[in-house]
Amino acid sequence: MTFVDSHCHLNYPGLVEDTASVLARMQAAGVKQALNICTTLEEADQVLALASAHSFLFASVGVHPDNQGVQEPRVEDLMERAQSPKIIAIGETGLDYYPERVMERPVTLGGNSPDFERIFEQREWSASRSLCTHERLPLTHCEFSERRAPLR
Repeated sequence: MTFVDSHCHLNYPGLVEDTASVLARMQAAGVKQALNICTTLEEADQVLALASAHSFLFASVGVHPDNQGVQEPRVEDLMERAQSPKIIAIGETGLDYYPERVMERPVTLGGNSPDFERIFEQREWSASRSLCTHERLPLTHCEFSERRAPLR
């Protein structure tokens, strides 16, 4: 049987320390292709490097809305990284809007408040959508909270 892993995080703790063994087990289990998902711009180079080193691996580039203390993506940041033929998707991305949680964002980005959290997530979502349109790449792991404001 042949498998395609459409969503893995090979650079996460518990896997990254034993990458060679994890990849060997994937291939032994019949995984012929895998999409290693990026969740921050800070890890984008590591995710892409792993995909570039293995013919059966591919990568995404994006910023998950739940990550704290990470670089806010601009369309230019995502576009630069999306130029590799190994980048086949944009994500993680989405709008979570957890009202009970305010992420710790750098004050330079506007402070910490529920309203600012929505603005941060909307800007990240807008950057991801713009890149998908420009690069003709699909979105991956699009989280949408039932608490979100309507998209325009």
